[in-house]
Amino acid sequence: MQLEGKKIVDVSAGYEHTACVTEDGELFFWGRKLFLEPNEMGKEQNVKFTSVECGRGTVFATTEEGLLFGFGEQSNVTAMRGKHGVLGLGHTKSVNNPELVGVGGGRVGQNHTFVEISDE
Repeated sequence: MQLEGKKIVDVSAGYEHTACVTEDGELFFWGRKLFLEPNEMGKEQNVKFTSVECGRGTVFATTEEGLLFGFGEQSNVTAMRGKHGVLGLGHTKSVNNPELVGVGGGRVGQNHTFVEISDE
């Protein structure tokens, strides 16, 4: 198991998935019929994650530099996702790996997402 021996500093559970951050800044994700065991996400971004929030089908993670990354399922219901999607990425395609949303932070719930992005 990839988490064995690692210290978890933040964890969040969504509707069908869970994500956590280790003290080394690694982001792990499992569930949603994608991964039965924790799988490290976002290695290619070469950043240190510090916190994570899970929504109904989404995951948002913040780095020590204050960057916000998001990934997950964008609803097929147009009224829910709007023209920019629920991930704040400017499109409505589902994303399986963390993508940069911007500088800021956010909170998510089962049926809502709140993201605050800075111009800095």
